[in-house]
Amino acid sequence: MAGSVASDMTAVLAVVAPSLTIARTVPQGVRVARYGAEGVSVSTWVMLLAVAELWTIYGFFAKVPAEVATNVPNGLLCLAVVILVAKRRQEVGRTLALTALASAAVALLSVLCALGHVEGVEAAVSVTGSLSLYLPQLVIALRARDLSGVSLSSWLLALCGSVAWGAYGLAIHKVAVYVPTIVMLPSAAAISIAIVSSSRARPLAQEAPTR
Repeated sequence: MAGSVASDMTAVLAVVAPSLTIARTVPQGVRVARYGAEGVSVSTWVMLLAVAELWTIYGFFAKVPAEVATNVPNGLLCLAVVILVAKRRQEVGRTLALTALASAAVALLSVLCALGHVEGVEAAVSVTGSLSLYLPQLVIALRARDLSGVSLSSWLLALCGSVAWGAYGLAIHKVAVYVPTIVMLPSAAAISIAIVSSSRARPLAQEAPTR
């Protein structure tokens, strides 16, 4: 009975965790399109794209279908956010060059791992990259006064997603899946708090909705 319940919960998490990750990106793209990119870390979104590519490949190697199902659409949505931010800041050329360089590095790493049959190296890089994903945005959130371009909804979804991925990783006994959430969860929480604080600090007349 307990085994059946655990299996059911794992199946639920396999749907919930990817759904939250994919949904996380949508509000940020909408907010940048409507209100601008003030306070948004383009580095975080480029890293999210690169790591989405890494996790997609890891999912194939390690036979974790939730990673593949999540990171193909997630990567495409992250790319959309990167392009929107770049257009708002009129830095399209430089930003796309950085994005292409990151993607090329991922492709090279994947080829080397496949040729050498060392999938563990790719998993290690994926975990390391995931640990630092939210840090550029966290630094900006703690320093900048104006976070009007940063979506609170996105970071609340990121917070919930970190909880779900942590639980899912523990359920399927995949260290590479749950370890990154140790950093991602508190980072997402801190960013969310900073967005709320920034919104309250702005004059009411200039305040845009936090969503």
